[in-house]
Amino acid sequence: SVAFTLSNTAIELALQKSEVYVLITFHLCFAFIFRNGYLDPTDKNSFYFMPWGFVGVLIGLMTFFIVYYNNFCFGRYLKMYRMTRQLLSSVTTVMQEMRFRMPQPVPPDPKLLGCQRSVGRYTIASIYCFFFYMNSGLSVSHREYNIMRQHHLLTEEEQIYLEEFEGSPFHAILDWAIMVCYFALVKKERDRHIRALAKIVNDLRSSMIEIEDTILMPIPFQYFHIM
Repeated sequence: SVAFTLSNTAIELALQKSEVYVLITFHLCFAFIFRNGYLDPTDKNSFYFMPWGFVGVLIGLMTFFIVYYNNFCFGRYLKMYRMTRQLLSSVTTVMQEMRFRMPQPVPPDPKLLGCQRSVGRYTIASIYCFFFYMNSGLSVSHREYNIMRQHHLLTEEEQIYLEEFEGSPFHAILDWAIMVCYFALVKKERDRHIRALAKIVNDLRSSMIEIEDTILMPIPFQYFHIM
């Protein structure tokens, strides 16, 4: 059942923290002490006594901040979901525009067909590379590059280049896609079509950058401290 799923949830992350187990241990110890009468919670002179009026204020504040915090987290999640869907839909847009801007003549031109496939391959490879990059802590492992090679998204030479590349590899792949479009277009129509294709590819790049910036910008720790 989804309700009992722990993977990829905040509960899984919380259970990995030692502080959680320390707090649970303190709670169990004090619960045992009070329930067995070792300390009297009704003794107003006791260090452990707390008026219920204070508790009511704290509960009200905690409820407000929990609701606000959860609403903020859910809004952030929806934003990430929309950007990711936009990222994936941009691939289809690139492919459609490429077919429109670089139509196949009759009989088909093998060179142009190869360029179309290269643009599609690079666009899909950039998506793979981006998700690997974000999931692996801003890096792409050799195993992940091999997965892209197994799907025929990269050649051996391209994999070697990207593994030695110092920047974000998905930016380099998108640059390759634009360069292929530039050389595939007829010279007299190049300026008109390359701008449209470059805009779509750069929109794809902008979505990647926005997702990366959102993930790297954590929610302020003040929310945790207040709660």
